[in-house]
Amino acid sequence: MYKLNVLYEEAKNSLPSVLKLHKIVKEQGMGEQEIINVLKLANNNELRYLQEKVDYLRNQINNLELEKAKCTSHVLTLSRRIDEMRETVNVYEASLSEKREEIALLNQEQKRLDNFVANNNTNNNMNDNDIEIIYSTGSWHNLIPYKMK
Repeated sequence: MYKLNVLYEEAKNSLPSVLKLHKIVKEQGMGEQEIINVLKLANNNELRYLQEKVDYLRNQINNLELEKAKCTSHVLTLSRRIDEMRETVNVYEASLSEKREEIALLNQEQKRLDNFVANNNTNNNMNDNDIEIIYSTGSWHNLIPYKMK
């Protein structure tokens, strides 16, 4: 009671402020050591510096979050482009595979025709009109008619 009476005498003109401060400290859940630390910072004029530092760091966090959002958007765009390119490659691969099969069939047909022509030409290099037919590398050409005597 003595200490409370001394406190009242010292703070009777500012009792509402002391009670308000007590309420704030309780609401914030601050302990005695935390209050002492805050008062030391305030006494050394460091609170302003710390508040500026907090504001700066909050600004940096906001900037980093914006940059992260931009990067995420960029990654999604690149992923879509990669998927589109894969689809295009698949279409070209399918087309290329079809063309390879077509070329293979044409090569087989060419070989069959070459064999057929070679078999027919071993007996005679003349056709019915006495035109000499010359075969070269799988293809043939009608040359100027030449009559054999």
